[in-house]
Amino acid sequence: MTKSKQVNSYMKYDVADYSINKRYENISFGDLILFKRNLNDKKWSAGINISQECDNIIRIQEFVKDDEDKYVEDIARKNSEYTLLRMELVEIDDKNQEDLLKKKVDSIWPIEINGVYYTLVPTYDVIRLDTDILDLCSLNLNGKASLGANVNEALKLKSYHSKIYFDKFIVKVNTKINDRYEKLFSSEISGHSQQEAAAAQAEVDENDDYYESNFWRNILLSLSFQVGYDGKGFALERICRIESKRSLRLVYQYINNLGRIGVSITPGV
Repeated sequence: MTKSKQVNSYMKYDVADYSINKRYENISFGDLILFKRNLNDKKWSAGINISQECDNIIRIQEFVKDDEDKYVEDIARKNSEYTLLRMELVEIDDKNQEDLLKKKVDSIWPIEINGVYYTLVPTYDVIRLDTDILDLCSLNLNGKASLGANVNEALKLKSYHSKIYFDKFIVKVNTKINDRYEKLFSSEISGHSQQEAAAAQAEVDENDDYYESNFWRNILLSLSFQVGYDGKGFALERICRIESKRSLRLVYQYINNLGRIGVSITPGV
């Protein structure tokens, strides 16, 4: 887009930190995440992590006994899901800019995504995503949730507890994915019997292409994790971290919106 007087390449740094992926920072409050529920979706959806920061932190939860009956640190997060406040992505251009920025008083702008500027408009709707799959974003330089992450590079910039937590993280996530699929495949979640499901899987397995040969598996896992999965990673990408005051204001507005109780109106009362 053509940069105007109101939006320029410097203003974005007042709103968000775009360097967090380069520092392999852990997922935190205010992180802006792009996601696709379905890999075939043409447009990306967006959400800001509004989970409590005390639940986001990786730390010692308790001391447990290992196989040698010794007490060791159980390093983990308190929460198993991140809560994202869904945001509408509205592209800013020279035609709609002035009118858009005046009306969207609760919006956050300008946010740059792949060279295009957007304003984020809160929808007051939330989506909850598994912490493990979203944590993959913090292990990739580009912020994408890829299972092919170079974990060794990321560990160089992680804190002590995070290094232990992420040391064998890819193995942990792959195990979770496989276990989840086995559970889904053994059930009748698809509306088919196990025999029909096995036959469908065998049919697509004849194709040599990786994605096509795992089509059935990827579809079930995408539905289960609520985000697109292609066998190599998830359709998730961390873009930046919104400035804390702006993120907190969104949370206050969201809570205030929840507090509005619907009451029927009785004429004449």
